[in-house]
Amino acid sequence: MKCYYHEKLDAVGTCKSCSKGLCRECAIDLGKGLACEGCRQDVVDLITTIDRNIKIGTNYKNIKKNGMVQFGFMGILGGVFLCTGIYYYETFSIVMGACFMLYAGYILWRTIKFPKIEK
Repeated sequence: MKCYYHEKLDAVGTCKSCSKGLCRECAIDLGKGLACEGCRQDVVDLITTIDRNIKIGTNYKNIKKNGMVQFGFMGILGGVFLCTGIYYYETFSIVMGACFMLYAGYILWRTIKFPKIEK
């Protein structure tokens, strides 16, 4: 591949934003990716976003906490449907309540069994 800006020079990499081939003179090394002069800020923003997402995605405490919140919400919703269905003798509400309770149980099981992510 040849450099997008210097057609006679071989490219050493591509811009992380626009994917243009870059020679040694044009490539700006940002540590986690190369950028051309026009895309420098875009690549910095992209690297920052990726780093932030990796940090958020591996935060074990938040994953467990969110799972417990989901379990509580589904459990309460299931309980309301189940109690309403039993009180008014409505089969649909009983079935929906049972489904929500089963789903809440699944969420609880999934949250407890979620593997701890080591950093």
